[in-house]
Amino acid sequence: MSEIISYNPLNISSLWLGYFDLLGTSKLIQSGKILEVFIAYQEALEKLKGWEKRHPNVSSAWFSDTFIIFSEDDSELSFQAVDLISRWLIFSLLRRSIPVRGAIACGPFYADNSNRIYLGQALLEAYEWGENQDWIGMLLCPSSVTRLAELNLPIKERLNYTLYDVPFKKPHQNESLSFAACILGQWVRSSSDQNILLEYIRKMSISQKEEQVRLKYERTIQFIEKYDRKLANQGMQADTADPYR
Repeated sequence: MSEIISYNPLNISSLWLGYFDLLGTSKLIQSGKILEVFIAYQEALEKLKGWEKRHPNVSSAWFSDTFIIFSEDDSELSFQAVDLISRWLIFSLLRRSIPVRGAIACGPFYADNSNRIYLGQALLEAYEWGENQDWIGMLLCPSSVTRLAELNLPIKERLNYTLYDVPFKKPHQNESLSFAACILGQWVRSSSDQNILLEYIRKMSISQKEEQVRLKYERTIQFIEKYDRKLANQGMQADTADPYR
């Protein structure tokens, strides 16, 4: 007799959720490069499991080429953990030349880890805005921007984010929606205060043969070059910068 899965109201709460989609895996699989796909998955899972040990208030799950991380609640501390893990996950994958895009939402989410059942508004929103991005990058969904404002953590004070006209595949209808784009690699600097990740993205762009794909990288590069903030100009040093800002 099959086990009956029951709805548990204790499994739903308002929380922070990061959604990440590894790009190009379908083409790799079609071309028979299963090993490359496996390595990409292995890299992402190893990083996530390591960070989960340091941040027990955060969990993760994955299916196909999609990874999600989510917190226990929608507090400031939980945002700090989800934000930190999200940024370092993207950083780690791009350094391995694994393209990825993602989004962080805040809202109701039902998580039944034992039965691997995940659903809710936070996941739907993160999926919608994550998949619609037409570049290599990560953004904070409107729900995240709103919740951060409620926590007195406005986007204009976030070192690693800035409000930006994010390139989308399909334009959204509501012009009042606010999106905060992550300045990739902002939090890791070379000895000369340069954005380390930018060089990796440039190399990935050069290797792209399809113009449509290459344009995704070029949009990302242009964005980072324009908004990259020198830590020295912020009165901060790379090794002492607050990783949660």
